[in-house]
Amino acid sequence: MENRGERTYLLRTGEARVKRGSRIAIVIGLVAIGAVAGLYASSGEYRAPKMTIEMANSLVKSGCETLARADAAAMLSVVAADARILGMDRTRLEEVLDRTFTELGGRLLIAEPTNLVLSLEREQAMVAFDIRVSEKLRDADAIYFNTRMRLQLARVKTSRLFGLAHGTEWQILSAECNPPIEIPDR
Repeated sequence: MENRGERTYLLRTGEARVKRGSRIAIVIGLVAIGAVAGLYASSGEYRAPKMTIEMANSLVKSGCETLARADAAAMLSVVAADARILGMDRTRLEEVLDRTFTELGGRLLIAEPTNLVLSLEREQAMVAFDIRVSEKLRDADAIYFNTRMRLQLARVKTSRLFGLAHGTEWQILSAECNPPIEIPDR
């Protein structure tokens, strides 16, 4: 049997034949991945831009969209590891979000923020806004709560691309509301 352009490589699981073209494609792919990673890492550190009213509006709007999608992971992605949200730590918040979205069973919530105010102090920002969370029903709107929310944000050190690039991102350190939202025990 001829062995045209093939070499036999011993693998832990046995024997495999790889054509020369396949080896070249694998090497090119690895080089491309390395080049992209190198370019990204060489860009050095990244820094969250200065918080502006537009950025605060965008952050709140994005949060409302993730609530509508019932995307707990996206909501938690902007919460700092040591945050206190409505008196809960991050682990408890995750449990509450998961239970809430499961109980809703795919029904869509509508979050409507208004009257946003931003105040800055060095590396932190305070964003306050009124928010109404409701659900469209066949006969009427069910209003779950209407409250004034206050978020404390800070530039938090983070890493990207498997730790190759380091920098800061705006994340939520705490969230409070008035009147308070009642969160039932487990």
